[in-house]
Amino acid sequence: IITSGISGYSIVIDKVNSTIPDKVIETSTNRLVLNKEMKENFYVHVAAIDKAGNISSVDHFYYEDKKAPNLNLEVSDTALTNRDVTIIATSVDGETGVKRIKLPDGNWVNGDTATFKVTENGVYEFTAEDNVGNLTTKTITVTNIDKIAPVVTYTLNPSVWVKEDVTIN
Repeated sequence: IITSGISGYSIVIDKVNSTIPDKVIETSTNRLVLNKEMKENFYVHVAAIDKAGNISSVDHFYYEDKKAPNLNLEVSDTALTNRDVTIIATSVDGETGVKRIKLPDGNWVNGDTATFKVTENGVYEFTAEDNVGNLTTKTITVTNIDKIAPVVTYTLNPSVWVKEDVTIN
């Protein structure tokens, strides 16, 4: 048996389960880095090519993104305030990317960042979805909005006109 050694690997990435790579070498190492973001599940088809130009049988690897995206929520102002605050939602998905973020009012915002204006204290729920449908839901509690003016009640003692000091209770 004569062996010429491996020259490299022909690789195809697509959505078909039985693609046969051509004889073009994409890498000469046992490693391949994707230069594009995959936005859906896919197959990687690999065939070895020896130094004589022979191509091996093809191995087909299915890649399925089962990992939900990360979701981070933060409030624009955490100090006590009498104004509205904004919740900033940011999501990251290292697999197929973030498709959209659902706001507490039920509306979806496409992309990996969304903001939501909050007018009162409460618990607010956001959901991030990646490009294959994996979901992450988180809530954030806002407790720093106070829009109610103080109410002061008092009594004067005595309550009639006098020349002396008056006590206010």
